[in-house]
Amino acid sequence: MYRLFIHSIIYRCWILAVFITSCKSLTERDVPPADLSPNPTFVFSPFEMDCESSWQKKHNDSLFKINPVKFTPATIGVVKNIPFEYISILNPSIPDQPDTARNSYQTTAPLPPVEPSAIIRTERSGTQIAAIYCSDLYDDFVHGGTGYWIALSNDNGNHWNYYYTGLTSGFFYAFKERSSVPILKNKDTLQIEARLVRQSSRLILPMPPVFEELDTAVIVQMDIKGLTKDSDNDGLTDIEESKMLLNPLNPDTDGDGINDKIDTNPRYKSTASAKAILYQSLIEKPEFITGHFMSIDLSKPLAFPPEPFTDSIDAMYKGKEFLLIVSDDQELQHINLQNRTVIIMSTKEYEAYKTRFPAHFIRYELSPLFPCDDHENRFLLCISYLTSSLEYIIERTKTGWNVWSTSMTIVSINPAIMWRTYSLPESSSGRGSNTTFSERIFPASV
Repeated sequence: MYRLFIHSIIYRCWILAVFITSCKSLTERDVPPADLSPNPTFVFSPFEMDCESSWQKKHNDSLFKINPVKFTPATIGVVKNIPFEYISILNPSIPDQPDTARNSYQTTAPLPPVEPSAIIRTERSGTQIAAIYCSDLYDDFVHGGTGYWIALSNDNGNHWNYYYTGLTSGFFYAFKERSSVPILKNKDTLQIEARLVRQSSRLILPMPPVFEELDTAVIVQMDIKGLTKDSDNDGLTDIEESKMLLNPLNPDTDGDGINDKIDTNPRYKSTASAKAILYQSLIEKPEFITGHFMSIDLSKPLAFPPEPFTDSIDAMYKGKEFLLIVSDDQELQHINLQNRTVIIMSTKEYEAYKTRFPAHFIRYELSPLFPCDDHENRFLLCISYLTSSLEYIIERTKTGWNVWSTSMTIVSINPAIMWRTYSLPESSSGRGSNTTFSERIFPASV
């Protein structure tokens, strides 16, 4: 489940090594003192190119005016709204039982082929086994939290099926690892004890946001038939299609002849415009073969070999990665990726989407091509992904594009401190307003 995090760390280290070996001098700028910021932001610039863009400045100024940085916690009504019909919330105020609570992670029950540290609880009833675990396949673990998944086996662990619950840690149910409530209520119903929580502070990297606990214990019940329902038999459950804004009654939402499950751009028919190929190259092949420069020849077919995968997590999902792009650019909307699945939404769609899924896919933010003031056919472009951003100078050529990576910004994350903190208001917990507790977002050993 932590493949994306590990890959992003490896990618940053690789880029840094290329910069050091390909440049005579590497400038490190604006580095805060170590005692003030153990996880600082670094900006690396291997060289400077002349490209000022008044279009970029106007764009950035407009963003600050339209989208001021502010944070408002979700309302109680939003927190308590049940997102799916297959979910029921019971016992809204049962007390904690720390002395009698049991951990149902049973070593006698066969475990699904997922990372053991990702498993929250597992339980067996006869030949039926259910495991609740976390995965970042559909969720941004840095900005939103990991998603909750269910692994089910009806033959004592010989075969497993995997289902996304549509719920994300911290939004708004934090599943408990220890509980006196059994997972398997009966053969048709799963349940888990959880805390009802909401985010109470804005994320400021490298520290995770603080979450406020509104109720110490609720029971999240899940109807197995609703959890596993696939109305159009395309291999994606209705819950997954809801998360991706796909049509659960049509196995080919965009009508391009490709099944939604294997379509790398399932919401839009893919085309191969010059701009779409440029963006595809930067998303799928950001590591430049010759240091910080890449040339794209549109007259030749482009191939992006997939990264090899060997562990059980990668093998289970066959190395799939999901990204979210929010754009009204029609050429970008019809991008054709080879190794990643992209969920593309318009700005209007995304605003409505966030109210239902405050935590969602890892977002790739791509700027427009900003024309340089003094250079014809030269543009500025910036891409942000997870905790890093890269700026490029793009030059249009007769056969395609020339691309230079001019700078990279990194916000370093120390996994050892990636813990989600809960504050316990006296009105809801009875433990005092100054009491806090934490749970790990992902293992500190990553």
